[in-house]
Amino acid sequence: MFKPIKFLGIVALIIATVVMFSSCNKYERKIVGKWKIIKEKLDGSPYDSDEGETITFKDNGTCTIVFWGDECDGDYSLSGESLTIDAKYPYGKYTFTFDVEIKKSVMYLSGKCKDTYDDYYYDYYKGTDNYKVSYELEKMK
Repeated sequence: MFKPIKFLGIVALIIATVVMFSSCNKYERKIVGKWKIIKEKLDGSPYDSDEGETITFKDNGTCTIVFWGDECDGDYSLSGESLTIDAKYPYGKYTFTFDVEIKKSVMYLSGKCKDTYDDYYYDYYKGTDNYKVSYELEKMK
């Protein structure tokens, strides 16, 4: 009688372990923290360099991006090796879709940015820019 119960217990433990490890994205824990942009390539962007700026990923799926001294709050999600970031700034919204790779304390992001803006402050200007972007980031201590 005890052998079938013991066997079922072991099988349940093995299944629980497999499910626990398969549901975790390999970058889920590694991405959390503050990262500094050390290299950047913008293709088709109207903006200046973001080198030296930071992106902070929190474990609750939110993030803070600092570009050109402006702080943008947003949300991020990881699916496999794909990272999506939606962040709002005073005059619009960024949507990034990246391929991500993390090696030790360096993260490589490459993909696209969609910048939707409504600049009513200086001169009413509304539009969308799409451009390719790649970043090399270093994890800050």
